[in-house]
Amino acid sequence: MAKTSETEPIVSAEVLVEVTAPSALPEGATFLAEYEETKFTVTVPTGGVTAGQNFVAPFNPQESSSSWKDNWAACTRYGICHPSLINALCCPLILLAQVMTRLKLNWRGEPAPAGEWVKTFPIFVYITIGYFICSTIFSPVEYDDASFLYSFIGFAYGGFLCYMTYKVRKHVRERDNISETRCVGFEDLCCALCCGCCTTSQLARQTADYDEEDAHWFSTTGLAPSETILVV
Repeated sequence: MAKTSETEPIVSAEVLVEVTAPSALPEGATFLAEYEETKFTVTVPTGGVTAGQNFVAPFNPQESSSSWKDNWAACTRYGICHPSLINALCCPLILLAQVMTRLKLNWRGEPAPAGEWVKTFPIFVYITIGYFICSTIFSPVEYDDASFLYSFIGFAYGGFLCYMTYKVRKHVRERDNISETRCVGFEDLCCALCCGCCTTSQLARQTADYDEEDAHWFSTTGLAPSETILVV
């Protein structure tokens, strides 16, 4: 019987899966895909891809960590008159509602069936209108003469906005498998507390491709009604 003097190394087969590009992406860009309920990072091959294009990529679940599309403070990326920036500054709850509708979350920031998440935008619009009306009615004549009711209304609105921003950011970060880099364990809360406007604007850019899609001021998703919501 012939014997081999050395053992051949065992090479594990690479698992290849077919994925669909969520939008037009350049060569080297990355996005999250899912295979057998496991998310993993896909790197766009040479030549780039178009929206909806199918291509084969290696399944590497150990490389599933992703990152934000852009910086937390890149609010002016699309110009100072972009709806995502103006709404974040003037009506942050409206922009947050548009992001939540894209993510199919109800007004409490939880995944919900269509019968619930379609109500998120109108509910937040009513809350915003109610806040502005009450603030106007109870607005003090002198700045240092604010009534308890006026202060309570501002505190309640600010607290609700901060809490919802925290919940939505946490949801997006977990959905896209983005690791915390600062204030680990409290990053979502810190961002919501320190600058909710910048955080909300970043969430809008993270959940839509403004390079390919037009932003709309007052649609339920902040995108054209006929556009497909970007879900990676």
